[in-house]
Amino acid sequence: FPSFTQKYISVICICLLACGELSYPKYTAKQLVILLFLLGISAINYIIVSDVMFVLTLVFIFCAHDISFKKIGRYTMYILLFMLLLIICSAKMGIIANFMSIDVFRERQFIGFLYPLIPATLFGNLVFLYAYYKESDVNWGTLLLFFIANSLIWYWTDSRLGTILTFAFLLFLVSNKLFVKYSLKNSFVKNILIFSYVISCFIGIYTAYNYNPSDINHLLANIILAGRLSLGYKALTTYPVTLLGMKLPLVGHG
Repeated sequence: FPSFTQKYISVICICLLACGELSYPKYTAKQLVILLFLLGISAINYIIVSDVMFVLTLVFIFCAHDISFKKIGRYTMYILLFMLLLIICSAKMGIIANFMSIDVFRERQFIGFLYPLIPATLFGNLVFLYAYYKESDVNWGTLLLFFIANSLIWYWTDSRLGTILTFAFLLFLVSNKLFVKYSLKNSFVKNILIFSYVISCFIGIYTAYNYNPSDINHLLANIILAGRLSLGYKALTTYPVTLLGMKLPLVGHG
């Protein structure tokens, strides 16, 4: 939306959410702690980078505290499926622009989006939500459709990281049907997913900060990751890493 339209829509949404919260002002101690935590993050973010949309996102997340995640996930799946089909079909039919980038290594279509990683990410979200909703028991026909759709997105966008992650998750669902069954609601699986995020974060920062182009292993890893290690090293060594963060003049989504 144009910026002036976006402002009016945001104000209307905030007013509706405020009315909803004030009409039922009963919070548990846990919800109050979460509210204070989100207010702190919002204040820090707004002071340093003035990112209004990030603050609004946290507001929307908190106001969903009494709605089950399964219900939110169900509606999100419908919206994602409709939006992906509409945008990709519109791009392929020439109704909206299908941007392309061509370089030495690959040719990429944006299939209606402004960045080629977005469709792969959104489709991954759709697969993850559907598997959660079905408690990991996804039928073979749906799994086949997911494999075909993900293959098409990979072929069009060449978004390796997003599509490979989705393929890996689909293989997990296949093994889940053939061998030992694990529900995504299982506490063991949930703990693996939560801690894998934290561990991967620290491994990523450590590897980027200690990147050495003269080391053959680092060089190979950098090539596989399309230069992200060297870019991460450059960002971490060029700018200081402060406790509360800082706004960096970086180009692109990296």
